[in-house]
Amino acid sequence: MGYYDKKCNELIEEYGLIRNDFIDSVQIHNIILGLLQQKCLKGRIALWGAGYNNSLTSHAAVLLTKYASCLQGVVCLIDSCKEIQGKEYFGHPIIAPEDIEKYNLDLVIISSRSSGESIKKSLEKFGLGIESLDIYQELRDRGIDIHYNFFEERSFYSELYDVRIEYEQAEDDKKADVLRKLIASYMHIKDFYYGIKYIDEYIENGYKESSLLAEFKEKLLNIIADVARKNSERKDDITIHYIDALRAIDVFDNENPGRYKVLKDYLKDSAVFKNIYSTAPTTYESMYSVTTGKMPFTENVYEDRFIFAPEEFPVMMEAIDRNYKINLYSSGEWRIIREDSRVNYVDQIHFTDKLWKMACDTAESSEKTFNYLYYPWELHFPLLCGFHRKKPVPMGFKDVGIVDMSEFIEGQLADCLDYVNLQLDYFKNIVADNGYTVIFSDHSQIVYDEEKCVPFFDYYNYPDRSTHCVMAIKGPGIEHKEYDEVASLVDFNRIFKDFIWERNYKLPERKIAQFQYYSTHNKAFRDVAEEKGLTDYIDGIAGFISKDYLYAVTNTGVKEVYRMGNHRDNIIDTPEGMAYAEEINNNYKIEFPKFLKLTY
Repeated sequence: MGYYDKKCNELIEEYGLIRNDFIDSVQIHNIILGLLQQKCLKGRIALWGAGYNNSLTSHAAVLLTKYASCLQGVVCLIDSCKEIQGKEYFGHPIIAPEDIEKYNLDLVIISSRSSGESIKKSLEKFGLGIESLDIYQELRDRGIDIHYNFFEERSFYSELYDVRIEYEQAEDDKKADVLRKLIASYMHIKDFYYGIKYIDEYIENGYKESSLLAEFKEKLLNIIADVARKNSERKDDITIHYIDALRAIDVFDNENPGRYKVLKDYLKDSAVFKNIYSTAPTTYESMYSVTTGKMPFTENVYEDRFIFAPEEFPVMMEAIDRNYKINLYSSGEWRIIREDSRVNYVDQIHFTDKLWKMACDTAESSEKTFNYLYYPWELHFPLLCGFHRKKPVPMGFKDVGIVDMSEFIEGQLADCLDYVNLQLDYFKNIVADNGYTVIFSDHSQIVYDEEKCVPFFDYYNYPDRSTHCVMAIKGPGIEHKEYDEVASLVDFNRIFKDFIWERNYKLPERKIAQFQYYSTHNKAFRDVAEEKGLTDYIDGIAGFISKDYLYAVTNTGVKEVYRMGNHRDNIIDTPEGMAYAEEINNNYKIEFPKFLKLTY
């Protein structure tokens, strides 16, 4: 912990504005550790579910690494997907449920949030009375009902809402204490905007510790001012804000060209790429392209390809060669770069925690810094942030197109957009802002569609809800300009180098932006496709976007053409549709890799 961050934490502790009464990852870790020590130190153990997540961040990987000392008895993993049966995972064979009896198991560990009950039924069918340990059910039995992975800490955003409502509804004689708790809650995540807002409210109401909190506020603002002053003197830093799933339609005001709904303070001074598209509709697949400059079909990104060596990320490698200090701000479970001595890993979860920690680090650094901040929670499902007007309902990507969210999700997204916008504006005057800043998103998303309730795979022809993204760069020598050319995030490294290091303020010449959909792994999604006659769209799609048209080809041979801006009318049989399809077919080789084939 650096000087300024430590000084801030000591000040918060000195005035008793700490929160130690909520469930955090340490408490959950201790419960799980106790369960594993109690039940898993003897006998033959299996984990149910190898999963398609990056092998370093899946449930199975976390159990087999973080809790390895308790799981020496693991002999296999069980998975229903035939595509991965017969393979090995951390040295253990992946077997089919019907082969359980061959392994003489004593216990099966279940670590699925949503499929625990169905797994138990399968275990009853194939497991011949084998005992199970359902991690999420064990937590629920202890009053801990979490909507996120047990190894992540994301629940504090919901806690902030609960405490604020508790304050608003409190009896007069209890309001001061609850308001103090709310202030402490915001200090816990270094959200100074709302923390100070509620300190001012406390003082205005004349509560008993008003003078103490006024004193605290003055000292806190002095620390923040010191950090801001130090950073204002810096020039050569590079900061990348990777905002997962930020949609172009939520940023650009199409009714008022040249205006922006959010991020105005950044975009007004930036090169803004209005027609940049992701290479895929989901994080794993798109981020592979952003980092490596390769299309998703190049290799199977679900085989340990969401986390990269610095050498695979050209701009990071060049920053290392140019003697930048590399700082990566993300939660420990969502690191993008493999463990490497050249990278400083700063494990933070909340939006404001990351911004404050970066501000402190740059203020104290004698080196020029390359700062990469990854925000996977706030504008991606579950869409949680530090200020919600209504009680947030945590939903996952797996629920989109399955669960009716019409009553709440648009308001929840609006809250998150407001929060992200507000915090970036607030911290803009605290962080090192005289160098270069890049803001980008990796894909778009549905969020909610009043016309239909269908998962993401049916939005291949609707870029605003699948692949239309945001990217902007500001810094010395860059003038504000909106670039209307079609661009692709597969060129992220090249665009970055051209605008920042080469001072070549042009986008790569690219008339077509390609996207590639993988097979849909989620069985519930596949079931919906079966019910709604959409099975042609769940086993791979190749797409080609120009300024005027979108051409899509499915792995089953379906071919469609749409005019941009009209996702309803397939014009493949019209002269213009046939001409565009022919143009693509003549210039691109359309192939689907064998690894897309899934068999359940």
